Amino acid sequence: MVGGGAIGSAIALELTQRGHSVTLLERQTIGSGASSNNAGLLVPEVRPDAPPLMARFWQRSLEEYQPFLQAIAEITGTTVPLEVLGRLQVWLNGEAPEDLRNHAAIQREAGIRAEVLDPAGVRALEPKLVGELVGAILFPDHARLDSAAMTASAADAARKLGATIREGREVTSLIVERGRVCGVQLRSESIASDWVVLCAGAASGSIRGLASTLPVRPVKGQILSCRPPEQQIRTIVAAPPVIGGLIPQPDGRMLIASTYEDAGFDVRPTAGAAHDLLAGALKVLPDLRHATLEGGRAGLRPFTPDGMPIIGQAQDGLLVATGHGRMGIVSTPLTAKVVADLVDGREPPIPLEAFRPDRFAS
Repeated sequence: MVGGGAIGSAIALELTQRGHSVTLLERQTIGSGASSNNAGLLVPEVRPDAPPLMARFWQRSLEEYQPFLQAIAEITGTTVPLEVLGRLQVWLNGEAPEDLRNHAAIQREAGIRAEVLDPAGVRALEPKLVGELVGAILFPDHARLDSAAMTASAADAARKLGATIREGREVTSLIVERGRVCGVQLRSESIASDWVVLCAGAASGSIRGLASTLPVRPVKGQILSCRPPEQQIRTIVAAPPVIGGLIPQPDGRMLIASTYEDAGFDVRPTAGAAHDLLAGALKVLPDLRHATLEGGRAGLRPFTPDGMPIIGQAQDGLLVATGHGRMGIVSTPLTAKVVADLVDGREPPIPLEAFRPDRFAS
């Protein structure tokens, strides 16, 4: 296993639960990349950049989360709470009411619960929101969790079941013999294996030895953390394009998410991003001006040209699970099951044609 983020840690756990011998190699520390530097949102939705097929994948994965977390708790004794807060997607003045209703209907056709609220309904649910509201869509099943804790706990559970977790180990290339991938090369050693699973996020395409290009690029996402003097909202609130997400936390903090930046592998939090996030947040929740700003962080989300993940067999002996974009956390449990089924030679629980690694071949 190459990559110790949420996806890699969950796959390692799923495979060890099925009796496989697993070695997970992470070039830094478990969960040190995008898996810890995000808002932990579990928010499946049909969007212009996410067709119904993709939204159904996310919804199916969300339904797998409680059994996944329960298994972690039974193995490790550590509970990672999943909070079903609901998500309010607010439509502001200038947007057409019929577009709101149509968007909600598209969600329901994909199996995602979505309720239309008029301005009075929005105010009743979240009275501190301001602005000229057209209405909102309430996604009652949308949730959040601590993705860093989830990733660490999944890796710990895999370790307790016998997996070898090696941090600070960078894989430089695949080992290929007679056309089959049979291991990986590190800087100072090589490791043989029956299968290699590549799940290194935005860095997945940089491994040498790939038979074809994996067109995964990093997209920088920055979030802010602040602490209001009192509770501002109870649900997750989004008002695109003004603000992507306001996410209340169990300890009283609020996260403000997030930017979308083509910045290569630069993970520095920037003043410009902080300004933009705060400006958007204050437009819909002006009482946040009294909050204490606690800091910001950035992660690199792996995106593909068509916005859908790469999941499947890339070449003989090599499976790939990467390119989940901003939806890697919600995709984690189902991706783990799919990859483990491929290792076992089973039919995965969902069709994988749209996610094939070779779909980008010229």
